[in-house]
Amino acid sequence: MSDTPLDAGFALASNVSPASVEWVWEGRIPRQAITLLVGNPGVGKSMLSLYLTARLSHGELTGSPGRALLLSAEDPVAEVVVPRLKAAHADLASVAVPPSTPDGGEATFMLPDDLDRIEACVRNACVDLVVIDPLSSYLRSSIDTWRESAVRAVLAPLSRLARRNNVALVVIAHLNKREGGDPLHRIGGSVAYPAEARSVLLLAPDPDAPDDPSRRILAQAKSNFGRLAESRKLVLRTTEHGLTHIEDTGPSDLTASDLLIVEEREPRYKLREAMDYLRAELANGERPVGEIRTGAKDLGISETTLYRAKEHLNLESVKVGFTHWVWRLPPAEDEHEASAA
Repeated sequence: MSDTPLDAGFALASNVSPASVEWVWEGRIPRQAITLLVGNPGVGKSMLSLYLTARLSHGELTGSPGRALLLSAEDPVAEVVVPRLKAAHADLASVAVPPSTPDGGEATFMLPDDLDRIEACVRNACVDLVVIDPLSSYLRSSIDTWRESAVRAVLAPLSRLARRNNVALVVIAHLNKREGGDPLHRIGGSVAYPAEARSVLLLAPDPDAPDDPSRRILAQAKSNFGRLAESRKLVLRTTEHGLTHIEDTGPSDLTASDLLIVEEREPRYKLREAMDYLRAELANGERPVGEIRTGAKDLGISETTLYRAKEHLNLESVKVGFTHWVWRLPPAEDEHEASAA
């Protein structure tokens, strides 16, 4: 090893003090960085961002109340955003939204052109969290979202903004149509999306509740700061006034890859179809397994999906004689089917 001092115009690692990561949501949404929240259209990403904003406003995420700036391009503030925040019991005085324009509309922003305007809002409002929902609506039409350099030209300045102002920046994006169970390859068009993010969160329907459209799973697909956080079960609740908000109902064992693999290999409607078939076949009593499998095959239901549906319905499998097996509905559901008939 050379005895020449190591400098060459660079800082030495020995002179850099290690720093701990600050979080807006422990393990999931770091300060001074971009967090991507991704999922298919209509799954509830915007609603989740409002749920997190509401929890932040009351100190339920960080331990002390915080402020948020919401840039929501697809939902009007007065008609959708504010009513949903109220349904989530947010402290509305802690949430900043784009100002109204003289003609009664809402001020618009474009990236990267209006980065200075956004940063001015961040500093003036002293916010802890910024939500851009969705990123695609704030990009100039000339930006090619499939080109890595074009995407980095937008996300890198946003990342620096987050670092300069010690804020957490949540960027909402849609999944692309690529196949595969790797969530990081399913985000937007370019690999620059997950590359620039320090944390990636995936929101998807709960594959273990195909008959309940209100159930969701939130899983972490990437974390640069340690192990992946545990997944959470979420439920969409509707108030008596017809407003929908999200509730967290506990941990889940499903990973981000699990959610995409189930989505691709076994669409939710296929599992529902298999469950409906089994209910109809067994409504009047037990049936031989061979007949059930034959009927399912005729309907285009795979054996894998059939047996997954069997597990969801908690069907009883009973041996009759030495080689004959039958399936039957569990007693509670059997009685329900009989009374319905």
